[in-house]
Amino acid sequence: MDEPEVKLGENILVPDPAGWKKEGLPDLPEQENRISVSPDWVCEVLSPATVRTDRVLKMPVNAKFGVASAWLIDPTFKTLEAFRPGRKRIPSRDRPLHALVRPCRS
Repeated sequence: MDEPEVKLGENILVPDPAGWKKEGLPDLPEQENRISVSPDWVCEVLSPATVRTDRVLKMPVNAKFGVASAWLIDPTFKTLEAFRPGRKRIPSRDRPLHALVRPCRS
C-alpha cells in the first residue's frame, strides 16, 4: 500500500506516519488511498524541502480537524516538538513556546 492520504475537509495531507486509536481506526480504503478520519497522532520529519509545508501549512489543518497530538522531528537540530490540544494558538514557527521541545539523543 502506498502512503495513506488523510482527507481533512478539502485538504489532503500525507503525514510521515499517522496513528489512530483502535476504536477510531478507519477501514482501509479499497479504491482511493484516502482516509477521511482525523488521526489521533501525526508525525512529520522536517527537511529543508518540507519544513514550510509541514510546519506552516499542515499543522494548522491538523489542529483545525482535531488531531490530538502532532510531532515535528528535526533531524538537523536533533529536536522533537510535541503539540497537544488545548493550546490557544495554532503552532507556528514564531511561537515555539506552545510546544514541548526535547533534544533527541543519538
